[in-house]
Amino acid sequence: MKTNLLLDKLMERAADRDLNPILLEFTLSHCHSLFYMKYERFYQSVGVHEEEASAFLNALDFSSFQEFTEFVRSETYRAEEDSLKGLDELSRVSQTVHGIVEYELNNLQSLMRNEEVHENIAKLAQDMIDSQGIVFIGMRIAAPLATYASMLFNKIGIEASAIDSLGMNATEVISKIDRSKPIIALGFSRYSKVTVILLRMLKEQGNKIIAITDFPTSPLAKLADYSIFLDVSSHDFTDSFAAPFSLLSILATYIVNEKKDAAFYHLAKFEESAAALEYFI
Repeated sequence: MKTNLLLDKLMERAADRDLNPILLEFTLSHCHSLFYMKYERFYQSVGVHEEEASAFLNALDFSSFQEFTEFVRSETYRAEEDSLKGLDELSRVSQTVHGIVEYELNNLQSLMRNEEVHENIAKLAQDMIDSQGIVFIGMRIAAPLATYASMLFNKIGIEASAIDSLGMNATEVISKIDRSKPIIALGFSRYSKVTVILLRMLKEQGNKIIAITDFPTSPLAKLADYSIFLDVSSHDFTDSFAAPFSLLSILATYIVNEKKDAAFYHLAKFEESAAALEYFI
């Protein structure tokens, strides 16, 4: 409903002027994250030129991208406030739950339907199976993903380590990584500068880099041998991890299905160690 109201407001501003349908759809589906987006990413993410983006803003009678994003944010929040008026506390909570879950469901639907992503999942799984160890890099908001990934894949017999913070200088980190190990870089806008610096150094060293990120314009994708692009649309200041965590589970499950004997052996060893060390209550 909120995007319909935003669409009405945008069409009202455009009057009879034509609007680029790709940019319009992107605006509606990313209305909560536009405010944090750079102008270049806005048009490059959907594969249009700056001239087309400028014409889109002009058709809406905005003098700058900042003015446009402020309008989108203001109208989106106004629609949300209107939808909550007169509701009791439980209804307001339910409305909020519905809005956030709707974002996550859309992100997961995108993952489920994107055949190019599925092809690259198979490619990455094979790279992981063939490797003598892998390294996950995820800084700042992506740090929990890298930490979880290393734990998950070690459990099924894929030697994995994680760089989720930098307690030493970048040169020391790189010197400890064998160039034969694939690097799986996790990062979504806004992107960690440290991650990009590490990837540049690892690329120069000769490591294969696979990016798990959001847009082809991502600095991680520009350094990668290939990328898996996920939709991580979220509500304004929040971050969405439903699709990235699901992707890691999909990869692990696929590898177990492909290498059952080896995976089950390692899973059994993990359970033995967990019991011996009393990991769990």
